[in-house]
This record gives sequence, C-alpha cells and structure tokens, in this order.
Amino acid sequence: MRLFFAHYPDKFGGARVAVACLTIEVIGQSLLWQAPNGILAIFGSVLTGCGMSLIFPSFGKIAIRSIPIENRGMAMAAYNAFFDLGMGLTAPIAGLVAGGVHYEYIYLFGALAACIGLLIAILELNKEKQAIQIEHERNR
Repeated sequence: MRLFFAHYPDKFGGARVAVACLTIEVIGQSLLWQAPNGILAIFGSVLTGCGMSLIFPSFGKIAIRSIPIENRGMAMAAYNAFFDLGMGLTAPIAGLVAGGVHYEYIYLFGALAACIGLLIAILELNKEKQAIQIEHERNR
C-alpha cells in the first residue's frame, strides 16, 4: 500500500486519507473479531493491513501542517516517538485483554481504538474543510 499510495496524503490531505484508512481498518478488525472461518479472518487481516499502512503518514502530515518549516524535523521526531510509544503500549494491553477474556476480543479492542482514531481524523477533516472554506471566501 505504501509503495503505490504513499503520495495520497500529499495529494488528498492527511485527514481525508486517514478517514478512509481507519474506516477500512475498523472493518478489518471487526471482521477479525467476528470471523466465522479462516477465509474471512484472512480477508479481515488484509483489510486491517491495508488500512493501517497509510495511517502513519496521514497523521504525520496532520501533525506537522501548522508547524513552521524550521521546526518540522523536531515535530516529526516527536510524532514518531509518540507513535512508537503507542504501538509499544498496545502489545501489553492486548495481552491483558487476551488474558482476561477470549482471544478474539483483542480485535474488538483494535476496532474500538481505530474508531477513536477515526473520530479524531473526522474532526481534523472538518477543520481542513473549514480552513479551505475560509480561504475560498477570502479570495472572493
């Protein structure tokens, strides 16, 4: 996905791509959670991977868009560190979920986490739309 579509956050905007990718990821995680057979579980895994692939660059674009050019390297490093921290904390939390309830609930947890990300992306998309509308009105 990143090989062929990595330019999409630049072309369509980070928030728009994040909304699309997180929607796909929510569907994939939900399918994994409820998969009645191996074929659907594999399809859920493919959807999850496709959705996850562009989330990092999409939110990265959002994270640095309002940062002055001279500080974007530092901002990207902070974004990268917190993304890694989030990924690192997810494994132990998923282990606690798996140990406390059935294994498939890890995917429900993943779907819920992706839903939270989707809400954030939708809020950012609305901000982008408002900024475009304000800029359009200024240029009239």
